[in-house]
Order: sequence, then structure tokens, then C-alpha cells
Amino acid sequence: MIRPIQSSIVDVLPATNLSQFLSQPKRIKLGFDPTSDFLHLGHSVLLRKLRAFQQDGHTPVVIIGDFTARIGDPTGKNTTRPQLDPEMVSSNGQSFLDTLRKFLNIEKCEIIFNSTHLASLQLNDIIKLQSLMTVQQLLAKQDFSNRLKNETPISLHEFMYPLLQGFDSFVVQSDVELGGIDQKFNISIGRTIQRGLGSEVQQIGLLMPILVGTDGHQKMSKSLGNTIGINEHPLHMFSKLEKIPDSAVNEFITLLTDCGPEDFPTNPREKQRQMAIEVTATFHGMDKALEAKQSAEAIVFSGLADPTDSNVPTALLNDIAFPIPLANLLKTLNLVKSTSDARRKIRAGSVFLSGIKVADDTTIIPSAETLNNQIIRLSKKEIFKFIQQ
Repeated sequence: MIRPIQSSIVDVLPATNLSQFLSQPKRIKLGFDPTSDFLHLGHSVLLRKLRAFQQDGHTPVVIIGDFTARIGDPTGKNTTRPQLDPEMVSSNGQSFLDTLRKFLNIEKCEIIFNSTHLASLQLNDIIKLQSLMTVQQLLAKQDFSNRLKNETPISLHEFMYPLLQGFDSFVVQSDVELGGIDQKFNISIGRTIQRGLGSEVQQIGLLMPILVGTDGHQKMSKSLGNTIGINEHPLHMFSKLEKIPDSAVNEFITLLTDCGPEDFPTNPREKQRQMAIEVTATFHGMDKALEAKQSAEAIVFSGLADPTDSNVPTALLNDIAFPIPLANLLKTLNLVKSTSDARRKIRAGSVFLSGIKVADDTTIIPSAETLNNQIIRLSKKEIFKFIQQ
């Protein structure tokens, strides 16, 4: 059972009697920018909370920021983010939908790609939005003020990001916007935009803790490379989780499971491993989690010798449309976080197919028959056997 909605919320904007406010059905907004083709466990903290809202009778309104992703959220960044290709952003956004189904009843959600209303804005609309904020207010955002202080350039288009996120709130008439504590500024702008454009609804913000990454220190972030993908193979997920630093284990338990730290062993290593099992089970089921644990323990790590067949997790090729680039195949099978992650592994020389290093990150696999019963090694602990049934 999901814990009560108010658990884990660290701040409410503005100060509100939350129980009273939520006594009637509300529209709960949560946005994601598809800057890559996967969501990670840090995102799941918000998605689990959104599921709790849905189970309590509220309406999830999920914004896929296929337009705002082209700007890039400046939050937490000390440089201007590169602008992304619209086609790539659109493709990434579509890939998010399968992940959302793991948490939400999609048929009872509103899924909105924000290009549907942002791409059609006219210059007079943009000027109206800009008139609702002052430069001083935007510079109050810590990321902007720090860059100004350090004489790091701030591009004008970056100022538009919080305004456009706020315009999303006006368009969808959100009562509540859910976000991490680093989104406090952007969410408060949404309330300002709603009020400035005459909306009868003025949202409150519910801020959630931010999950640290696999390093145990910095927040889980795609740009920092310390993520665990929600759809990653159970073996990958378990193997990464069992190496989380002791200092972060309680946080992973609290934010990613329905248990409390007191439910786990006191021995740090046993606690770490049990956490890895429980979190993997949260996303893949207990059977898969225990299978991942057994595979991780059984896999032969020395050299490049192939482990025995009975030790190797399988990857089924039945539903794959061939021919397909190897990098895309690995992403489709959730053996890597993203196609770019697969390409990085190949370029780094860590991918071996039947003991032979894959040298070209554009390698095309012509058919399932060419891979059937072959072993692929992606790293020391990531070993799989391709099977066509």
C-alpha cells in the first residue's frame, strides 16, 4: 500500500491546510522534459506520489515538455544547456508513455505534450507573459544569481523557461503542481502566471525530496551519469543498488519502497542488499528481484570467459523488428538506459559479443538468427544471453 499523500512532502507553497485543500478532487500537475529517452528512479519518487493522488480520486495531469525541453531547464545548471533537436525530443517523449503506465492508470490521466499550446504562441502572447515578471524576480532564482555573480553568461531564452512552465499551469488549470524541492522557484512562477492571466485557479506547490544518485552525494541526474533507469534490466538495477553508499541506503528505502529503515537488518551490508532487493521488486516484482540477486551472485566475473548458460539472464528477441542497430536493440530490451548509453559503452570498448569486442557503435544486427544463443557482455557484471523462442 502506498503511504499517505502527506508523507515525504517537505514543503507546501503557499502554506495551506493540505488535508482540507485535498478534501475535494483536484488536478495534479507533474511535468517531465524528455531530454533523453528514459526516466530514472529519482523521477519515480514523484510518480509514486502522483499514483497516490490518483488512488485518492484526484486527476493526474502529466506534462511532457517536448517544447520546453528544447530550451532546457536552467535549474541546477551553471551554464546554458544545449538546445535539442525537436525530432529527438518528440521521440524521447513518446518513450516516456510506457514508463508512466507502470505507475498510473493512463486512461484516467491527462497526458499533454506542451508543444500543442506553446508552439502556437504569438509574439504578443510572449510579451504578455514577460510583462508578468520583472528581471529582478527572475534573477532571484539562485541558479541565475550565481551565474551573474560568477560572470557566467545567461542567454535570454533561459529566462523564458520558468515562464513557459508557468503557462503550462495556466493552460491545464492545475490546482496542485508536484515537483522536487529544486523546483520551488519554477512552481511559484506557475501560480504567478495563473493569477496574472486571470485564472480562477491558482495552484499550490507540493515539494518532494530529491533522491541522490549512485554516488550517494549529488542528486540523481542524467547529466551527472549517476542514474538508475526505471526500466533498466532487473540485474542492472540490483547490481547498482547493492553498491549504493551506506549513507544513502535509508534514503533509498524511504523514497523508493513502502517500507521504513526500521524494517531492514541493522548490519550495513545486509541492509544494503535487502534494500536492493526491495527496490528492484518495486519496479520488476519480487520474483525478478530475487532472480537478479541470484544471477549477480552466480555470474563468473573473471576475464572474458563466458559464464555457464544456467547463470546467464536471458534477453528475448521475439518481438524485435530486424534489421536493427545493436545500440537500439540493447535499449529496446532495456539492457541499457538509452541508445546513447549503449553507444558510449561500445565506444569505450566494454561490449563483447560471444567474446569478440564490438568496435563499431553503428553495428547493424540483420536478424534474430544471427544473435540466437549468443552471449553479450556489457560490463563486468552485465552479461546476457540472447534467445529466440
